[in-house]
Amino acid sequence: MAQADGKADRDGWKRDAPDQLVTEDEAFGEIARGILDTIDRDEAGQWRMPWTGVAGFPTNAFSGRRFKGMNTPILWMAARKGGFGVHLWAPPQQWKGKGGVVLPDAKGAVILVPQFAEDGPVTRWTRTTIDIEKKLGPIGGDAEGGEGRKFLGFRKERWFNVHETSGIDIKPPEPPAPLDAAKAMEDALRRWAAPKGKGPAIMTGGLRACWAPDRDRITIPPETAFLSRGEVAGFAYWVQCLGHEGIHASGSKGRLKRDNRGAFGSSKYAREELVAELGTAYLCAHFGLPAQLLEHSAAYIKSWREAIGAKAERKAFFWAVRQAEIAAKYVLAKCGQDLG
Repeated sequence: MAQADGKADRDGWKRDAPDQLVTEDEAFGEIARGILDTIDRDEAGQWRMPWTGVAGFPTNAFSGRRFKGMNTPILWMAARKGGFGVHLWAPPQQWKGKGGVVLPDAKGAVILVPQFAEDGPVTRWTRTTIDIEKKLGPIGGDAEGGEGRKFLGFRKERWFNVHETSGIDIKPPEPPAPLDAAKAMEDALRRWAAPKGKGPAIMTGGLRACWAPDRDRITIPPETAFLSRGEVAGFAYWVQCLGHEGIHASGSKGRLKRDNRGAFGSSKYAREELVAELGTAYLCAHFGLPAQLLEHSAAYIKSWREAIGAKAERKAFFWAVRQAEIAAKYVLAKCGQDLG
């Protein structure tokens, strides 16, 4: 829709959006409620996030393409609720097209498909665009920037896990042994680390794991100091802690330029911890290692739940989710691997 003088009618694009689309606020609200429902404690009293125990990415059962953005935690949540150990998903028409059927009592999961105007004004941006970080979050070194059509809203689609179907034989990929996955993840992080790579230095010692921004150095106690946690042995948990600090390091001024220097206990500090927590889950999923909530991260559960539940703070939470994926992709690229 355009005005007589040829200028785009900004409100017109919104009016042209199909009625069945949901707004960003509505979509974020639904996801937030789902996340809050899946933050719980296990039998040992340890906190679990929606991605706890995840050892892979949700993917299309037939194309093999992984989900991105908010659909990843959406399907991780659905897999946990349904007790699904395989992360293969497809819509009903795809299952039917391959000779399968969705079981009558299947609940599936609703994913969100962004919809954009097919024609009309295009928004372009680079790292020099005024207020770009407020609008999109740090681009993370993408000097070319990008462009996009007017966002109209999200279309809901219900997809079903392979465990909710019958009549079709799909053999999921065999997951690696947790210790093998942990070793592969450690090797990749060490390839990025200084002095061979351009990542942070890694020093073994001390009483707790941390990344020092001024020295760009990760200090982590020896692996023998780490006990088993959840489904993973001490060494695998040690690797996850190393990955967690690596995600922190990805936000330095010379890398992704995240504002990660908030004071301890502040909302900014808690948000950066969420970036590192979820970013580690992405790293673990890439290598096939079951993710566990780090022990020290449990201290932030209260602030995370408050941020997710408060509409005014919800966008900051989803910003953190997006930054986590960007950070994991960055770290893996520096390790010579592709998140996809």
